[in-house]
Amino acid sequence: MLKLLSRHPHVSVSYLGSRRLKSPADFQGFKIHPFDAKEAAAACELLFLALPQGEAMKLAPSLLKNPNLRIIDFSG
Repeated sequence: MLKLLSRHPHVSVSYLGSRRLKSPADFQGFKIHPFDAKEAAAACELLFLALPQGEAMKLAPSLLKNPNLRIIDFSG
């Protein structure tokens, strides 16, 4: 999905996060950060989540504090 989105003329990838990372890492020219819900919500207009079953619901309250953020959940 990252490959498709990065090539789309109307999309700018502004944040990549991982719950497994303890420090930033590079992936195919993109910086991946340890996931921070506040940082992700502030950086994005559209956020894709892919988490284990039930984990997205735990993040939803903090993410939805940004009324302009849209979320697509591929979790569980």
